Amino acid sequence: MHGRYLSTYLVHQLPNKHSTYRMSAIHALDHRRMPTKKQHNVFMRANRVCSGYIIRDTPLSFGSMSKKPNPFLMKPNDVKRSSLLQLAPLIAREKRLKIVAGLATHGISKTGLATVLKSLNEQGLLTERLCSGGSSNSYGRQVRDAVEDVPLHATTPYGPLIQSMAQPMVLHYVNPFALLYHLSSSNLEFFNLLKSVVLKSAHQRVRVCFYVDEINPGNPLAPDPQLLLQATYWTILDFPDWFLRRKDSWFCFSLTRTRTVKLLPGYVSEFMKVMLRVFFPPTGISFHRGCHIKHGEEALVLTADFAGFIADEKGLKEIFDIKGQAGNLCCISCLNIRNRKVQIALNALLQHFWDPNLKKRVYATDAHLRLLVAELRESALTVSKAQREKLETKVGVNYNPTGILFDDHLMTNVIHPITDYIRDSMHTLSSNGVAGTHLALMCQALGTIGCKLEFLQCYSKQFTLPRSRNNGKVSDMYFKTNLMETDHVRHFASDVLGMVPLLFVFLIEKIQPRGLLRPNIRCFALLHTILCILRRGVMNASIHAKLLATIIEHNTLFLQLYGETNAKIKFHHLYHLPDDLLRAGSAISCFVTERKNKDAIAVSVCTDRNVEKSSIIMFLHRTIAHWSGNYKACAPVYLRNGHNVEVNGDVIMVSKSVCLPCGDVYAGDMVLLTNGSIGQVMEFWQNPGDQDVVVRFCEHKRIEGAHFDLTSHVVIDSVDCVVEPMAWFKDSEFIVVCLPLLG
Repeated sequence: MHGRYLSTYLVHQLPNKHSTYRMSAIHALDHRRMPTKKQHNVFMRANRVCSGYIIRDTPLSFGSMSKKPNPFLMKPNDVKRSSLLQLAPLIAREKRLKIVAGLATHGISKTGLATVLKSLNEQGLLTERLCSGGSSNSYGRQVRDAVEDVPLHATTPYGPLIQSMAQPMVLHYVNPFALLYHLSSSNLEFFNLLKSVVLKSAHQRVRVCFYVDEINPGNPLAPDPQLLLQATYWTILDFPDWFLRRKDSWFCFSLTRTRTVKLLPGYVSEFMKVMLRVFFPPTGISFHRGCHIKHGEEALVLTADFAGFIADEKGLKEIFDIKGQAGNLCCISCLNIRNRKVQIALNALLQHFWDPNLKKRVYATDAHLRLLVAELRESALTVSKAQREKLETKVGVNYNPTGILFDDHLMTNVIHPITDYIRDSMHTLSSNGVAGTHLALMCQALGTIGCKLEFLQCYSKQFTLPRSRNNGKVSDMYFKTNLMETDHVRHFASDVLGMVPLLFVFLIEKIQPRGLLRPNIRCFALLHTILCILRRGVMNASIHAKLLATIIEHNTLFLQLYGETNAKIKFHHLYHLPDDLLRAGSAISCFVTERKNKDAIAVSVCTDRNVEKSSIIMFLHRTIAHWSGNYKACAPVYLRNGHNVEVNGDVIMVSKSVCLPCGDVYAGDMVLLTNGSIGQVMEFWQNPGDQDVVVRFCEHKRIEGAHFDLTSHVVIDSVDCVVEPMAWFKDSEFIVVCLPLLG
């Protein structure tokens, strides 16, 4: 009798009076492991007790994963497993790794993928086997090997892609030099993009920008502090504007637990110092000295300078460890700006943060900040802690000896704090910012003339949004009563961006013809113009001048209508936004990095043990899978999910969606055209091997304002005629659209 069946027979034939032996035997059988000496004695004793029930000399054994031979262990039951493995031949290792690695990039966890593959194999649905064994552990090892193959084992002149450091913190990160070398060598289009960027940049030196944000892989309504992660990304600001609007233009550096960062004395500021010293160390490989990249026989040296940090207000405060609005000097970029608590005389040179008079503004320089840092260093040695804290409040900078501002190498050779402080349009305007405050106050003004929020909800429900926004449907959250506070709205940034144009159309169509709230409508139109300019993602000197003039006019009128009590600190940051974006050379925002955060959450939510290393491996695996052989990723225009169709003997590629510089456009979207008309997209065409994409749409001519003719005719033209998709609805007499305002 086979050892396993004998053991099972023994367990179930034991008399009840020997229940102790029975339970110990069942426990050992369930766990299938090497028996301890005590369990071995129990089984031998049970064998003697049951000698009347079974053949006495039959050896007793049970299963184990141990590789060492043991006379008391049975061999695993391979009868059923062997029959299953005969269903399909085994694929070569390289091909197995490639197939499984491709499957692991689509949002499924490694454990889930291993379970699915095992189930498919057992059902006989795989024509070839992806694993040498048939157990769950075998499939788990196969998936793990496929995911970790390139991230851990790919070789570059700069070492492996994923590297680690132990001091001053345990950190697993993606080496930026190794990443650029690997992506360039595997993707010709990416190498050519980097080459064009280097040749066009000043002195052939590109600019590197960092982003940091705290993400929550767990329940967003009940965040667990143990699960919070600090996501850090970086990009090259010299990339084209259309490329910077895609999440793949940002590369992940690390995903580190917040609790690990908190162990650093300098918290986020010291963490960013560690990150900067990886890119720009005092000695060794550095972007200052150049990074070698190549594709085939062609090589290139990429040198770079640091261009700044972009983050929300909280993130920038933590990076530079400044007081923000809690300090008397509440802006790092201004010397004469004070917070609300400071009393200012009428003829004084000081200004409150909401003051729109930029002619009185005294701007700070890096030299001023270095003097403040030196003063804080001296105070730490000469005055008490209480006196030093008063000085911190006065100058607006915290004393942090391990932070960025107190690192001599970085302050001398790498960073320029005043110009490296890049404000973000998303958080300044849309995420608990100026636009949210203005929305709430505008709705209150409508309430004074008897226009309730229910009217706005009914009106907005008529619209069809671009399909890239909530699948074309107006959210039930728009203008919801319990989300509209007295001085702000409790909506996400994307909801605020959706509500502003809808409310603007309502004001123009329903309120302005009645001669009501004219100054309020004018002020709100200026806000809509600001958002439209920033949405284009382009920044140059003329756009900068137009944007700054619009912001000053908006803020001046806003203060007249709603008063300074409704102005927040982001009201002041809005004045600096055009200058920050002009230095960056693009109207970049955190919308793209917030989309990147979704990928970071997807890879970190599936891991519990050593989440930092597992998450960064999975994230890097997705990045490499995206860029490997993907020629479309570096193209300004390309079809999504296209399929070939034969037309009059010619084969063309047809698709219902396309990626344009303005974003994704889908069939059914209403788009603004360069000739001033609008068109409802039908489909997109492209000849194989041709870069040009053609769109077929129904064109509607303009009647007046935002009204367009119901009748249309079919037009076929290049996608270059598309400006951007818009919200729209069909009335009984015309089509109403939310036209962008560009000043």
